[in-house]
Amino acid sequence: MLGSGLSVALLTLHCGRTESTDLRFQEKHCGEVSDVTEPDASLGTISASLKGVAFQHSNGGLGVTLAPVIDVDDASIVPIDRTQLTLDVDVSVVSNSTGPISPENPAAADVVFIVDTTKYMALAIEGTAWGARILRDLTIDSGGDIQFGGIEFGDGIRTHIDVGPLEALESWLATLVPIGGGDDPNSALDAILEVDRTFSFRSNAVRHLVVISANGYHESSDGSGCSDVSLEELQVRMRPHTLLSLVHLGAGVRSGLRPERVAHALGAFYTHTGTLVLPWFNVAQHVPLIDLVTAGVTGNVEVPANLETVESVRASYDLGGESVTSSFDVAW
Repeated sequence: MLGSGLSVALLTLHCGRTESTDLRFQEKHCGEVSDVTEPDASLGTISASLKGVAFQHSNGGLGVTLAPVIDVDDASIVPIDRTQLTLDVDVSVVSNSTGPISPENPAAADVVFIVDTTKYMALAIEGTAWGARILRDLTIDSGGDIQFGGIEFGDGIRTHIDVGPLEALESWLATLVPIGGGDDPNSALDAILEVDRTFSFRSNAVRHLVVISANGYHESSDGSGCSDVSLEELQVRMRPHTLLSLVHLGAGVRSGLRPERVAHALGAFYTHTGTLVLPWFNVAQHVPLIDLVTAGVTGNVEVPANLETVESVRASYDLGGESVTSSFDVAW
């Protein structure tokens, strides 16, 4: 088990539940959810999503990087075909020099692993550690300028490391020990929002948040008190340049929000390993992160002569007759 002996934990029995006290964090004690819950129907569903970032170059020019389209219904990734892409600034369609991400046309990506570290989740910790270096090396070869961060969670948010070099992520992962947790669901929604709102992402980098868990999710409306975030709040507050991937390990969800239903509410990519017991897990093999990071486009956008500043860039993509759109505030 990765990190064994690096952190001291004490297990105690409390009110019929196994709980934990860990020297790295204060374990959150809360209620339980025993049934599968459904998102509020008013949230609707997203069939496809387009994520990216618009930013100012050091020379004052306007740049844009777009990740591949996420076909949420098919749980698939659609590489960007530039002929199907339209960019506009201030409602005026503009020309651009975007092209496929490559070593000659590199693009930045910040990847944060959001890892469930409750008991029995050693494979999630080890699989992230094994895969992150492979992902870094393969992505560099494909034109990705990649950095990493991480956050661990159970019934509450535990420890984290901000975005930075791979070596810092690896050192942090080596301290993680799977421990604690009450009922099956966890507080992944809280960890997602915490990362999206507080981590120090680079202004020119597409944000990739990768949740790795074997259970359903709590939300603030389920009565458990485990989560402070509702799915509706996350839908409203997540930034448009955040590409969320939900990775479900093992068998089906027995209680809480199903990750695939959350994916449809947030426009996220969802993948399920589909087996009850995994002998091993590798985040670079079981999650198509290389494609998510490198199957997009990057380049410059022409700024209309009558504009002194540009607040946002709007992207539209024709996906088989369906227009997928998103607007990105320019990061200065």
